[in-house]
Amino acid sequence: MRIPFILIIVFVCLSITISAQYQRPFKVYKENNLFGLKDATEIVIVPPQYLDIKTSPFGVFAMRSENKKWAIFNSDGQQISAFIYDRMEQHFPNVIEVRQGSKIGLVAEDGQLLIPVEYEKISPVGKVILSKQAAENGLMEPINFEYRGAIVTKYDRRGFINKKGEIVLPVEHERLRATANFNLANEYIDIVGLIISKDGKFGIVDEAGQMVLPIKYDYINALKPLGFGELRINNKKGLYNKKLDVVVEPIFDEIVLLNEQYFAGKAVDSWTIYSTENLEVIVSQVNGIYPFGNGFTRIKKGNKWSAFSPEGKVILPFDYSGVDPFGRNILLEKEGQRFIYNSNHELVPYDFSTVISWRNEKIKLQAAQKVGGKYGFINDDGQFVIAPIYDEVRGFFNGVAIVQKDNFYGFIDTEGAFIQPIEYEIPYLKEEPELLLVRRDGLYGYMNYAGKLIIDCRYESIGSFGKYMHAKRNGKWGWINEQDETVIAFEYDFIENYEADKNEFRYKKENEFGWINLKFQSKTANSLIEWADELESIDSTAKNIRVGSHYGLIYNAGDFIIPIEFETPIVFDTLKRAVVKKNGFWGAINFNGNTIVPFEFEEQFQFGDNGFACVKKNNSYGVIDDNGQIIVPIIHEEFIYTDYQYWVLRDGNKYGIADNRGQLMIPIEYDRIYPFIDSLALAKKGRKWGYVNQENEIVIPFEYQTLNSFINNRAIAQKGEFWGIINQENEVLLPFEYEFLSDDMMKYLFARKNGYWGFFIEDFQQIIPFQYNEILLFDGGLLRVRSNDKYGIYNLRGQLIVDVAYDELSINSNGDYIYTCIDGRCGILDENGKKKTRFKFESIRWNDGNAEGLRNGKWQQIDLN
Repeated sequence: MRIPFILIIVFVCLSITISAQYQRPFKVYKENNLFGLKDATEIVIVPPQYLDIKTSPFGVFAMRSENKKWAIFNSDGQQISAFIYDRMEQHFPNVIEVRQGSKIGLVAEDGQLLIPVEYEKISPVGKVILSKQAAENGLMEPINFEYRGAIVTKYDRRGFINKKGEIVLPVEHERLRATANFNLANEYIDIVGLIISKDGKFGIVDEAGQMVLPIKYDYINALKPLGFGELRINNKKGLYNKKLDVVVEPIFDEIVLLNEQYFAGKAVDSWTIYSTENLEVIVSQVNGIYPFGNGFTRIKKGNKWSAFSPEGKVILPFDYSGVDPFGRNILLEKEGQRFIYNSNHELVPYDFSTVISWRNEKIKLQAAQKVGGKYGFINDDGQFVIAPIYDEVRGFFNGVAIVQKDNFYGFIDTEGAFIQPIEYEIPYLKEEPELLLVRRDGLYGYMNYAGKLIIDCRYESIGSFGKYMHAKRNGKWGWINEQDETVIAFEYDFIENYEADKNEFRYKKENEFGWINLKFQSKTANSLIEWADELESIDSTAKNIRVGSHYGLIYNAGDFIIPIEFETPIVFDTLKRAVVKKNGFWGAINFNGNTIVPFEFEEQFQFGDNGFACVKKNNSYGVIDDNGQIIVPIIHEEFIYTDYQYWVLRDGNKYGIADNRGQLMIPIEYDRIYPFIDSLALAKKGRKWGYVNQENEIVIPFEYQTLNSFINNRAIAQKGEFWGIINQENEVLLPFEYEFLSDDMMKYLFARKNGYWGFFIEDFQQIIPFQYNEILLFDGGLLRVRSNDKYGIYNLRGQLIVDVAYDELSINSNGDYIYTCIDGRCGILDENGKKKTRFKFESIRWNDGNAEGLRNGKWQQIDLN
């Protein structure tokens, strides 16, 4: 159970997740369509007499009575409030949000009313206490919450009420949010002040409402986990700290925190790195900067990169084309070679064929592949901690990893020792931590992600895991429970799988059809029509039959041709073949129910007109015919196919193309390749893109950093630092002089040149000059442009229909009205830029297609006619 909510005390609108580990062991149960509550020992705390019950992760319960109202109950099952609320939510300890109609209030867990039910929104603030593990891993999982007040909203204005219920800040502020100290070392996050906005300016007050930073800033951001928040005046930025002192005046065009000790400020086109404690010390000057979460920062001079260390040093020359985070360390690239800057401050070659993204420094081991070889696990120094001896591996989860060798799976710990030997098949190998259906020696069971067998592999078939499961043994069906104990004897030809909301289940035993209930009492059915969910004739002799989620085939007289054991409908093609799923694997059967393709493939496949199908087994791909014979070996890591004539395949990090007989047309030598379109394949060699034909002849040379697909014989390409457009003869249609190009199916073309955006229509006709910071195309065909902080509108004929003079500008969903603001006043223009209203509103919004304007604090409908 994972419950997301937004906690205002996190001050950056950070979404916090409460883990199930904090939920008390209570459970809701149902009798006679009424709900009650039990504890972990099945003792009834609340008898089943309510229409609905909600449990909180913190042990306080809300229940709905006959009048469809909610009340609060404590963890002993005692009612502590009246049934008067329309809705109740508890997002964290000690406080409960309650609603009556459209109004919201706040109630303590003991039933005390903290804030009257009269507000549109309430955001509690205070001190969040975290678990040690959550604080160490940067997770916001509270174990307690010290309530100190709440930000309240009414009529789109905000105020603050303290924990005594006193109004500290009246409900008159345009914006109001909390800012806090992230003290993760001591496992808490605590409010330090309130950011307020009045007349378009921002300041900070303390919890008592006393001014700390004056209301003079254009904007103030909440404190970040590194302990600093951003201030802005006249488009310049500075910093304040958790003591609410201004440490950097707003003098920079941009400002970026690198870690707790260093920040970078941008002026014009240059970044300067400073110490947060001594602004007189200039550490370095660069023209590009990108901080990582592990304390390192990527820095740029000219077109080359280096790195700035957490200790405050430029650690390498500016010689690198790429720098990326790598756990605690960094990964660098230079002239096609990759290097790790390791924890010993050494630069060592990185030669693994796997491209590893290692942005989370909390991860200790990563899967890696030796060049041209097997998989193992490395640490972030690039050393193999677990030897590369596996065909495939999955990353560690709670100290356990799944490994595969010779098409079978096993489980190892972080030392490489086996928890389970490599002798299992796994139909569904998912990333999520849940139970795995496993097969050993053709028999099924269940295993968890820790490698523990929950249900032993001794069943020919088995249902989805739950309280009860249908299973097949020695050709007969029965039921087992979660402890792998037999509940219903294995003597049925068919029995349904258990579902929690059903009381009885269908079975077939020899010529008898009927139901069996949870007391294991049975009754017979009078007819198949009464018994089955669906009967569908497929010809004059046979019907498809569905019972629950399983399918079979019967003669019209009722005798079975194919037993009810498939997990997908049985649909035959013109050659009487049906691709179906059984026990999590895909295979194919004929009309008599005989298996023609064994049930061992992980994805649904389809036969083409030539009788071939692309199949997946043990995470590898190949091609089979309709007798199950292998045409292309099932050893390739990826197949992409279009019409069953050509197959793009991948081995390691190299790609090629085979025909439908498995013969290589394009050798597996490219770093990427896409299927043929108009007999041309887009391919990548090294770091450059080009096109080859079906004879592997180079048609477009490998000289482009980026190359798109051809549309109407035109393709956008990047050559060096600049972008242009070419045709299939590699002729330049638009010169390589643009910093970026982006198209809409070659109908419209956005281009950037000398730092400014322009716009082309078909045949490269320029209709907007290169003088704007931003261009946005709306669905109605209008183009919004921005120059500095002012907005205007062009049409697709290149006419400026709204001057570039407005502070805000947007277009409604139909594209026929333009909402604009200038000098704090807002109005509406039509699609031709003509004024529809006076500029007299503080704000404008659209409500179900109607325009509403805010004037003197009240919303009123605008008559656009």
